[in-house]
Amino acid sequence: MVSISDSLNASIIIQHQLRQQIKDKQGALQQDQGGDSQQSNSRQIQNPGEDEEKGVGICLQLMLVAALFGIEMCISFEQIYEILIGGAVAHVVEELATESEGRGGSSMIFLPIVGSWVDGGKSPRMRKLFSLSGGMAVFLSGLVLLIIASLLKVQQLEDIIEEIHNETAILMPWLNIREANDIESAGNSNITPRYLPDGNKISPPLDDPHFQESGLDVTSLPGIVFLSIAGFACIDYGFDACVSLSRALILENVPKFQHMSVLLLATIVQSSAGTLCAVIGCFDLPGTLGLAFRMDGTAATIIFFCCIIIFATFIGFFLMNIGSYRLGKRIQAAFGHGDSSLHLNKGNSFSNTSQVHSVTASFNANVTQSEETEVERIKSSFGVKGQRDAKRKPPAGQLQQVQEGRPYIPDILHTEEGDTSTRPLLLEDSLKVNYSALNTAVLPVSQDNRQQQVSSVNDGDEPYTPATSASSDTERAMDSSTAAPSRVPSNTAFDSTGVSTVLDAVRQSYSLSMSQRGALGEFHARKLTLLRQAKSRLNSQGRAEKQRQSTKKMVILCVSSFFAIGSAVAACVYSSNALNRGILHGDPTALPGTEGRMNYERGLQMSAIGNLILYASFMVVSLGNTKIIDVIGEMGQYVLFHVIMMVAQVTVLSEMGQYVLFHVFMMVALVTVLSTQLMEVYFIYMVFTGCYRTCMLTLPFVLAHKFAQEALDAADVDAEQKVSQTGKLMALIGFLIPTHNMILSMFLGPLMDVTGSPWIPLFYSLGTASLSLGVFSLLFFI
Repeated sequence: MVSISDSLNASIIIQHQLRQQIKDKQGALQQDQGGDSQQSNSRQIQNPGEDEEKGVGICLQLMLVAALFGIEMCISFEQIYEILIGGAVAHVVEELATESEGRGGSSMIFLPIVGSWVDGGKSPRMRKLFSLSGGMAVFLSGLVLLIIASLLKVQQLEDIIEEIHNETAILMPWLNIREANDIESAGNSNITPRYLPDGNKISPPLDDPHFQESGLDVTSLPGIVFLSIAGFACIDYGFDACVSLSRALILENVPKFQHMSVLLLATIVQSSAGTLCAVIGCFDLPGTLGLAFRMDGTAATIIFFCCIIIFATFIGFFLMNIGSYRLGKRIQAAFGHGDSSLHLNKGNSFSNTSQVHSVTASFNANVTQSEETEVERIKSSFGVKGQRDAKRKPPAGQLQQVQEGRPYIPDILHTEEGDTSTRPLLLEDSLKVNYSALNTAVLPVSQDNRQQQVSSVNDGDEPYTPATSASSDTERAMDSSTAAPSRVPSNTAFDSTGVSTVLDAVRQSYSLSMSQRGALGEFHARKLTLLRQAKSRLNSQGRAEKQRQSTKKMVILCVSSFFAIGSAVAACVYSSNALNRGILHGDPTALPGTEGRMNYERGLQMSAIGNLILYASFMVVSLGNTKIIDVIGEMGQYVLFHVIMMVAQVTVLSEMGQYVLFHVFMMVALVTVLSTQLMEVYFIYMVFTGCYRTCMLTLPFVLAHKFAQEALDAADVDAEQKVSQTGKLMALIGFLIPTHNMILSMFLGPLMDVTGSPWIPLFYSLGTASLSLGVFSLLFFI
């Protein structure tokens, strides 16, 4: 039993050394095979550009969203001056409808193709960059077409004004040359009134066939009509393609926890661009530029804005490409040698069987050597007489603490069988079995040397009483660390086979895990198989249910976004026309100098002021959008902004409250402006329209990405086979913009012509916002 105590100490030391050797070998192998690099690269894949805690810096985020500045500036310009350009080519409503239908049809064809293409291949990031470059080229082409149309108009108007000047000298000979030059300036600036020699203001003789024919020639030039329609179609198509792909590229380059913040930064940049464009439009640009360059004010305004937007768009796309390129290089640097090396490291980390066998053989050799060394040490220890305090007992509760502290997970299956091969193996069973092996191995030695033990007692040592139970054996074993033997008979013949048996049994008892059991009985095997099958079915059913719910959420979101986009488009595009023709009673087809034309030009300035208010609200809400989302969530904001447009009560129950908030504001504002038709109320309405625009440019993309990730996580496929659907979903949201715009343009134009009311689009906006909110509310029940 003295040898048992010493062997216990030896076995514990051996186990500690062996575990340390295992850790050292595995660490060295993992370091040689680049295991640490693989883990670092895996983290880089999940969080491109930076690690998850740090994220992408603000400078790189600004570079990624820089392209949206020029895009939004152009859209703001279009919202203010598209009707003005329509007035220059006469039929405003028809021109808008034709342009929207042409652009919508092309977008419906190409956007799904582009969305599927950018998600394929080995480098989706580069495909998104190529697609964005193509969208930028189309965008800039539209601006160039507008400049060409404006230059053609200037040339045509110069010929018409020269003809009017010659005819005026014949019809009104009392006018001198200075007054005739004033008439020419009036035709160029479109705002200066004309006077007779007695001081009375005159208007062009509208009943004169000459002036009627000249007006038709100016406002129905086929080239200007075609170029203006094609220019705005290219601008709108470029916007539809870039607004979704740019967000997909942004979300792919930043970690998941920064998605909301970078999209809010994008809306802030867009609001800044729209605010700048609206501030410029608050000035009388047609009159100022027309007088400064002695040309048509409308054409001068178009050329001026197009030059600014081309410069801003080019710089923005250039910065976005640079930012994406830098982030891509950073990821490649983290990989070391790109995706191929990552795959190679992943495949070779622990798959080299020769190295594994080499390490295994080395480990086994070390185990054997350690056991032999320990056997020799234990043999030599019997040559020294040991003294042991047989009366020493472990402290109270120590044995129980050791036994209860060891990890043990009982078998959850129960059986009526009583043999140890089928029932659960308990801790005391392990001790009994292993100490039986110990006693079997040591008993022959202790019997052969009974004479020497008795001799030791006669020399003055205390007699040692062998343990009679497994429990007392365990108590004796616990005292091994403090009571090493000092004298053991030197001529003890110890069998090495018995020592190995002792070491194996001790190692099995005091290892970190329970001792190995034999094969399960038939009952346990059957129950375990049934349990695993039931668990697998539950997991499969749970994943399938989550995937179905995510699909339902995406469908509901797309339908709601379809109506919400229609509401936003109708409100933003036609609100200026409602102010001009509905409140100020302007006439875009009136000849220069008439009251209708002057009211229309005043309405353009008021529309620019309204657009400035819209983008100011857009910027303020974007700056505070993070706080709103933290309070009521993305879906809450979406729903809330819908509800404000219908009711005056807001109840936020979940994260969909923010969506509700914007819709509620929009609908209340629409009801107010439609009922009062006052300019002051119109400006208040533009405040809520800016809030609603923030909602539509942020929340549908965030929610679509969120639902797509839920569906991807629930997919019953391997992690390596999961493919990101971000590009397709973003393209789908962008696809809804031209689709609804084309649909509403097909019937809003003729309906406005038949009724003669400019308020029809706002009624349509109110109805579609109500439908969007109703459909979106279904998400609360999923």
